Amino acid sequence: MEFSSSSNIFLPSPIQSQEQRIKDLEESIKQLMETNKDQLQTIFDLESASKLKNKIIETQQQTIFDLESVIKSKNEIIETQQQTILDLHSSNKAKDETIEEQKQTIVTLESRITELKGRLGLRSDNSNFPSSRNLGDPPPKSKSTRKSSGKKAGGQEGREGVTRPLSDTPDKVYDLTVETCPCGCSLSETEIESVERHQVLNIVLPPIEITEYRAEKKKCPNCFTLVTASFPDGVENTINFGVNIKVLVLYLRIVLFTPYKKMEQFLSDFYGVEISPTTIEKWISTASKSLDLYNEEVRMSLLASPILHADETGCRVLGKRWWLHCLSTNKLTY
Repeated sequence: MEFSSSSNIFLPSPIQSQEQRIKDLEESIKQLMETNKDQLQTIFDLESASKLKNKIIETQQQTIFDLESVIKSKNEIIETQQQTILDLHSSNKAKDETIEEQKQTIVTLESRITELKGRLGLRSDNSNFPSSRNLGDPPPKSKSTRKSSGKKAGGQEGREGVTRPLSDTPDKVYDLTVETCPCGCSLSETEIESVERHQVLNIVLPPIEITEYRAEKKKCPNCFTLVTASFPDGVENTINFGVNIKVLVLYLRIVLFTPYKKMEQFLSDFYGVEISPTTIEKWISTASKSLDLYNEEVRMSLLASPILHADETGCRVLGKRWWLHCLSTNKLTY
């Protein structure tokens, strides 16, 4: 270090000045390095914080995206539910209308059923329907409004009885003799004073009468043809039934409406004859055809009559309703 002589001022030497300057520079550099170090740490911290915030932002953005997706999905579900609710409202409205229609139909059907039940109960005895409508059970008998007299049924005391008259031409007569009186006296030689007549009416059951026809067979000496005698009408088959038994069968079937099985049983029990329903039906058909000419004459006579009585009667044939129509006068019926 040097000192000026004139002014006694202390002046540093050039070397000292440089060293000092270097020191100052080193100190400044050191300070700058410290400062830069702090700045670098701050920058590092800021970068770390920035990265962390970027991650947070990315996470929040993903969360926001997920939430938006969830909200969108829920909105779609809500829209679907709203549409479903609208559809259900429409369906319920349609069902309510259907229920009302069904209620009205039920009321109509119940009214119709009541009407039909009432019509089913109508008969000739409780309405203006003809008796031909009575195809089921017969109408119930009306109860008598007469009060009981307290008397027993049958002829009353003091009434003059009516007895069937005795026949003057009985087929059989049995004379009953009296030989002894209850007192023991003999009456064999006593004169008859009077005769008391009692008669028994009974049905005679004659056995079946079998008539045999024997037709001769002869060979012609001229042409050698075997010639057989002709049988009467109604004797075409080996076994034939006579007119009387056919009349009886027709009476039982046509007049008395006797079933086939009952007729078979009757003929078998009383006459020992077995006749099939097919044979009976054939007899009925033949008898019906024999009346064709008579029926036509009756029909023409009825058509020529100025007044005709017409009627119809319902009946069941093979489970179905048939109608029997009748035209008549006081003498003819068709």
